[in-house]
Amino acid sequence: MSTPNTTPSSPLNSTVHFFIQAENDPASLSRVLELFAMRNITPNKVRSSKFRDGNLSIDVSVCDLNDHEKNIIHAKLHEQVLVHTVRNEVILPVFAKKAG
Repeated sequence: MSTPNTTPSSPLNSTVHFFIQAENDPASLSRVLELFAMRNITPNKVRSSKFRDGNLSIDVSVCDLNDHEKNIIHAKLHEQVLVHTVRNEVILPVFAKKAG
């Protein structure tokens, strides 16, 4: 269950995408996902890809995550020994105009 959004700077229905480059190690993926589990957040989507250069790309998407939680998770990901880089982006919903 993800944390409900309460901050005005992170609108409801937004999605936060975390892009992580980590060491190609069996523990990398579980350590990244553990940070979400410890905060009682279930990601909407998780994708990982292993590259020949020894890196693992991990993409995690979470809906309705407030700025406070986003910043904490971002900082905790940076602290992980097996993580090389972390970046995130917030995707805002696009609402269709009503005809009429």
